[in-house]
Amino acid sequence: MIRKADIDVAWAAGLFEGEGCITANVTKAKGLTYRRPYLSLRSTDLDVVERFHGVVGCGRVLPIKSPSHVNKGRKPAWDWRAASSEDVQAVLTLLRPHLGDRRGEKADEALSFYTTYRKGQHTRPRRRAS
Repeated sequence: MIRKADIDVAWAAGLFEGEGCITANVTKAKGLTYRRPYLSLRSTDLDVVERFHGVVGCGRVLPIKSPSHVNKGRKPAWDWRAASSEDVQAVLTLLRPHLGDRRGEKADEALSFYTTYRKGQHTRPRRRAS
């Protein structure tokens, strides 16, 4: 028997596959580059973003307030974001079994960031090439 929770997770993974983004925050300081995985999902349908937020159980839902978006008379848009190491790992672990090849590889890459380095270390320094 298929549980509603399983259906909700599969739905969330499908939405994230199409509308979500796995990227890295990049900070440069003193010749080092720090990268940290970051997740986001954007939609003009607040109910969809809120449902996604409810299924994954973490992150934040924020209105898009960029001047380029607001001043061009576009529909209001909403952004779900997860940036903490705990939230990123939880969401990617939850959605990973349902993601396609390309997005799944990005998820694996982001998850490997946390398993390769000490638990609790949020950034990885890299020296800039001279």
